[in-house]
Amino acid sequence: MEMPFVPIEVFCSYAESDAPLLEQLEHHLSALQRQGQIITWHKRRIIGGHDWQRELDQHLNTASLILLLISPDFLASNYLYGVELQQALLRWSKNEAHVIPILLRPCDWKGLPFEKLQVLPRNEKPLTLWSNRDAGLTEITKEIRKALEAIQPLTTHTLTTACPRIWQVPYQRNPVFTGREDLLRSLADQLQVKHPQTQAISGLGGIGKTQLAVEYAYRAAAEYQAVFWIVGETKEVLDSGYTDLAQVLNLPEKENPDQYAKIQAVRRWLETHTRWLLILDNVEDLTLLPTLLPPIHEGQVLVTTRTQVIGRFAHRLEVPLLSNEDGGLLLLRRAGLLAEQGSVANILEELFRHACKISAKLGDLPLALDQAGAYIDETRCSLTDYQRLFQKRGADLLQRRGLMADDYPESVATTWSLSFERVEQRNPAAADLLRLTAFLAAAPIPEELLIEGAKELGDTLAPVAADEYQLNEAIAALRAYSLIARDPLTRTLTVHHLVQAVLHNSMSLEIYRQWRVHAFSAIAVALSNVNSANRLQLCRNLYPHVIHFVHHCMRVGAGPVAELLLQQVLELSEQELEPMHPQVAVDLHNLVLLYGHMRKYVEAEPLLKRALAIREQVLGTMHPDTAYSLNNLAILNHILGKDSEAKSLLKRAVVISERVLGRGHPNTQIQRKNYFLLLRTMRRKARATNPQSSDVPTEAPLRLLP
Repeated sequence: MEMPFVPIEVFCSYAESDAPLLEQLEHHLSALQRQGQIITWHKRRIIGGHDWQRELDQHLNTASLILLLISPDFLASNYLYGVELQQALLRWSKNEAHVIPILLRPCDWKGLPFEKLQVLPRNEKPLTLWSNRDAGLTEITKEIRKALEAIQPLTTHTLTTACPRIWQVPYQRNPVFTGREDLLRSLADQLQVKHPQTQAISGLGGIGKTQLAVEYAYRAAAEYQAVFWIVGETKEVLDSGYTDLAQVLNLPEKENPDQYAKIQAVRRWLETHTRWLLILDNVEDLTLLPTLLPPIHEGQVLVTTRTQVIGRFAHRLEVPLLSNEDGGLLLLRRAGLLAEQGSVANILEELFRHACKISAKLGDLPLALDQAGAYIDETRCSLTDYQRLFQKRGADLLQRRGLMADDYPESVATTWSLSFERVEQRNPAAADLLRLTAFLAAAPIPEELLIEGAKELGDTLAPVAADEYQLNEAIAALRAYSLIARDPLTRTLTVHHLVQAVLHNSMSLEIYRQWRVHAFSAIAVALSNVNSANRLQLCRNLYPHVIHFVHHCMRVGAGPVAELLLQQVLELSEQELEPMHPQVAVDLHNLVLLYGHMRKYVEAEPLLKRALAIREQVLGTMHPDTAYSLNNLAILNHILGKDSEAKSLLKRAVVISERVLGRGHPNTQIQRKNYFLLLRTMRRKARATNPQSSDVPTEAPLRLLP
């Protein structure tokens, strides 16, 4: 089966001072982008608030083509020269990526590590831009085209319009289907073999299992004489679907009143015929499959299911969340802001960045993105309007499915609420475990939290959390609906943050307050358990949940509760780590942010000064985290009326961030804005001593870096 063409990712490593040359190069490559041959990626693509280090490393390790934009500033950067260049060469040496060095400005490149790269023209010198820019850009584009030819592409998929003789797929092909090419390739590889095993597409409700099955059926239509589709939520529904097949296939048993006889007749037909695809959608009980399928057959079976417990009944293909970039594209396509199969090259960068932010907020979940896109399309609101509305009315938006949702009529909230109800009926302790996670972060949850804090978890969950066997049963009940994932190596559990949000919204006020207390008590007990042999490691594992709970307490006005937790964390770090350890600085910063929220500025100042001293000594005076501390200490000085000190600190922060992160980085932009706001505020205060100028309006507040 032919699969669609996948654009090749091109990573651009460059110094911030060379950004104008990067823009010219991207403009020259726009034809390749419009044709869908490449997607360029560089640090300016990072969305504000994301972990810039992690994203850079991720794309540097996945790109098939890496462009090294060399200049004196590039070579002077410890990060670019010492990390990005070395990693690029390592991937080239392993034949994992093509690397093309490009000299943007004159510099001494002789003896540098990339001198021996095979991609250099005639192994003589890198491509250059400074002598003749237009000619250089043309030559660079030619070399990139050559590199693309060497990178094995997938063939372009052409959808055949001819359907099989029997075609029971109940859905039209999704015109905005986005991403999932690796999963489609895996399905093709697994199913297009002799005597293939049953394939089970597994994952959380709303993650796109049915859409993946639909897309595969349309792409592979020419491979089959018959494509059957049966809904499999219950045994009764499955049996009914099979008896309907007896009619579709015109079997002699179609008029037999005995349902079992019809099912066996369909089973015999599947055993004696070839080139058929049977899709069983939304099967909850996989143990029913052996009674419906012949043990040996020449067809292919594809099952979609929420359960992660597949066993021996099928080969499992787990559907992950969309990548953030694919999530942004899906949102724009569904909202009608981008042609159905338009690429990133066809839209404004700022629009795409905004769409990716919304996708991240929605957890990159396809159904949630489809709902959001439908709302934007129907109301014609802007992305900014939707983002602001989601902050205020997220619960309502997760409930609203839209006017044109025939293929998947249930909303995110409805889909999961039904699963919650079934879990509650099957295992009440599992339902309580899920409620507990609603007050924790969307990060791995250490099972030790449940064990250490078991006594604080209520009458139903407490005895279960204290008993390994019963806890396993509760987790299995949640895994049956993919509501929770378990990592046996790290002994952690994870839950999608929208599942947590829907749980929050479904709780009564009494239940909400009850589980907020349970969560706080369990965390506090786990942190204070001095008998734990790995106390510090448990603290680190609990850290994101402590911070999440603190933010929750700040929203609901429970500052003292949050303060107690953060003081526990800081005390533990001070006891177990060196006084100048970077983690101590992080703990100090978090407590300072809480004190800022509680307006305890005097208490915050010495903590923040100590954090800055740690970072300057351990990380250096030119580290982004040092700039982070300088910014926040400056804001605190400004609040305390010490504007001169604040000005000096902010100036240092801006210099560091511009040099290390570049002017386009979100943190740099925040610090620059803070600096100029402070200057204007200081001038306003100076003019306010003149009665004629005392009515100058107050400036916007300066921003802390969270």
